[in-house]
Amino acid sequence: MNLWFDNVILCDKDTFISRSMSASYSLKEGDIHYSAYREDLEQLFERSAKGKIAEMANKTVVYWGTLKFS
Repeated sequence: MNLWFDNVILCDKDTFISRSMSASYSLKEGDIHYSAYREDLEQLFERSAKGKIAEMANKTVVYWGTLKFS
C-alpha cells in the first residue's frame, strides 16, 4: 500500500540552485552549456520567488507493508 501527499519545499536562491544542480541529470561544471544552464536556473528562481523564497513542488510517497518469511 502507499500514501502520498504534497510536501512543498521552501528554499532561498542558493538552496534552489544547489538542489537543482545536484540532480544526476544536471549539467556539471566543465560541460559546454554549464554557464547558460546556471544562469537559466537563476532567472527561473527570480521569476518564481516571492521575496527571497521560492516554492518547489514536491510529493512525498510512503510505502508500507508486511514482510512474510517462509
